[in-house]
Amino acid sequence: MTPTPPTTQSTIVTGWSIVPTALEPWRAAWADASGHTVRVFDFHPYGTTLGIFPPFGHLPSPYAQALRESMHSATPQTLVGWSTGTLIALETAHFWPDAVSDLYLVGATACFCTKPNYPCGTERTHVRAMSRQLSGKRHAQVIADFWQRALDPARLETLDSPAAGHCADALTAAQQIPVPALQAGLTYLQLADVRQWCPEIRQPVHLFHGKADAVVPVTAAHWLADALPLATIEVEPRQGHAWPLIDHAHLVQRMRTRLP
Repeated sequence: MTPTPPTTQSTIVTGWSIVPTALEPWRAAWADASGHTVRVFDFHPYGTTLGIFPPFGHLPSPYAQALRESMHSATPQTLVGWSTGTLIALETAHFWPDAVSDLYLVGATACFCTKPNYPCGTERTHVRAMSRQLSGKRHAQVIADFWQRALDPARLETLDSPAAGHCADALTAAQQIPVPALQAGLTYLQLADVRQWCPEIRQPVHLFHGKADAVVPVTAAHWLADALPLATIEVEPRQGHAWPLIDHAHLVQRMRTRLP
């Protein structure tokens, strides 16, 4: 009898203020298209100790460490990351290269905040202000403002009914994420910088980015495409940061063309 080959597994790593249920349509569509067993990893519960976060790069972040510990398969897995999840996925591929077969990254960046030699990001002062405001009366507004930027150029009122309802439900769920977990995620975005590791990441990395992304500029994806040895990039002119929420079917169609 011919032995049954092991099932290929994919793990989708969430973005900031995104709960796993919000990504269920994307997860199910990717499982169907790829034939993989697909799960969603929510990094938020593992970040409340980031107040004593070590200098970035010397050790894996708590998020990458938790992701690796959750990967129980004996064979390398596919990592699918969105937004903050792309940084966690790249970290994991760097520290545990034998555990990761390939990466599919949406709205990806190697460094979320701008630096003197890296203009492809967000000003750190803006991220710090968001973190401070989360503790006050503007908690709900901070998340709503972020989601408005993520949805741009779309708006809830202009989406078709299923997409609008799904995004509205996801925003409501985001408001329930504990504030310390959200703040820890913002701390991570201020610290994370995987640029120095990119030349050493030898797994195939497939980048998908909306040209109208108002959270992570498309220049960040082009930077990664140039820095990673085995990268491909596809830019969708009509999409923004929330591509996995607004049109997961089209995104999965694009991802499927990169399957080995």
